[in-house]
Amino acid sequence: MTFNHFTRWILIISTGTVVASLIAGCAEATPTDTISTEVLVEYQRSGGLAGFDDLVIIDAARKAVITRKGKSIESVLEQKSFEHIVQQLDQLGFSELEKDYLPADTCCDLIEYTMTYQDQTVRMMDTAVPESLQPILDSLNAVIDTGTKP
Repeated sequence: MTFNHFTRWILIISTGTVVASLIAGCAEATPTDTISTEVLVEYQRSGGLAGFDDLVIIDAARKAVITRKGKSIESVLEQKSFEHIVQQLDQLGFSELEKDYLPADTCCDLIEYTMTYQDQTVRMMDTAVPESLQPILDSLNAVIDTGTKP
């Protein structure tokens, strides 16, 4: 069986369409694509002398997606750690917090923290973080620091 010129073009166009469809369906997953249930908290720290650019998203099923230096990993928090974070968040009175806790001078390599919980977002920077928020920042930093491999 021989292909004529027209049949070859139809085959080439069909193959190209299939390949384009496959490529379009293989878009890179973002951290929120891998969260399976309701998001509990989303936390980002950036800047500082270390040049942080870290993100952790924790869902209600204890799954954490941690993005650090452009690489994402998934982990499941231990029940005790997860419950501790939930307790800290619940005790904060998040809806009553201000939207921003920023120092008068935002220069000089300060670390910026952004936390979203129950559809409320709070942004903070070093030297202006309220004492009441420091424990949850420490807990979420620990998730980032211990959940990733060097």
